[in-house]
Amino acid sequence: MKKIIIISIWVLLIAGTGVLLGFVTIEKQKGICQGAIVTINRSSADVLITQNELLDLVQTKAKPLRGQKIDGINPREIESTIRKCPYIIDAEVYVIMNGMVMITATQREPILRVFNTHNEQFYIDKNGTLFQSNPLHPSRVLVASGNINARFKQGQDLNLLPDSLKAKSVLYGLYQLSSTINQLNYIKPLAGQVFVTEKFNYELFTNTGRHTIILGDAHDLENKFNRLYWFYKKAISQVGWERYSTINLSYNNQVVCTKK
Repeated sequence: MKKIIIISIWVLLIAGTGVLLGFVTIEKQKGICQGAIVTINRSSADVLITQNELLDLVQTKAKPLRGQKIDGINPREIESTIRKCPYIIDAEVYVIMNGMVMITATQREPILRVFNTHNEQFYIDKNGTLFQSNPLHPSRVLVASGNINARFKQGQDLNLLPDSLKAKSVLYGLYQLSSTINQLNYIKPLAGQVFVTEKFNYELFTNTGRHTIILGDAHDLENKFNRLYWFYKKAISQVGWERYSTINLSYNNQVVCTKK
């Protein structure tokens, strides 16, 4: 008997909770939107789009959120609009009890800015995706220029290129190079610009302007930068940064330098 009473109480509690949630849902749907709170997750990347700019983007597709009936707001449509923004990877939208629309977006993290031979400029993010630059919010990342004939395609994922094309793609090579540099604390602060030569080799100009690092092609980059690390640690620390004009890493297991 006692067990039956306990079960009955739980059934009533669950039913009551369901009714209460249903009532809350109905009341929320009858309510008026009080505004929106926008959060953009950027990790360590520079600002590519502000909260106000993102909200303006949402509201150019429809009337302002504030003052709308809650049941007239479609969170999925707002998410779809935000995901079409070139600077955003993903978005989540929902309405909370006080009538506020919560918008949380994840911004792209650029690692390279490309200037091609067609007078186009664009970014490559850490996932290998191409996206347009924002003149209002330039990002302080590694810059690539020189013999870059590839055209810009918004949203192109370099990782989806067939292996046969990856080997020939200067953009994929630049993505590999910038990804490697981005993970190396000893070279990332020094790396200023990558220049692509006529033979599609890569030269890295340092921010200090004291020497140029000749990398050759985009193969075996970890080994090349490992050699550079030990050269910096053992040789540069002894003779100083001003001793050499070029440091050539393109030869197998060698570091060939040119004195000034």
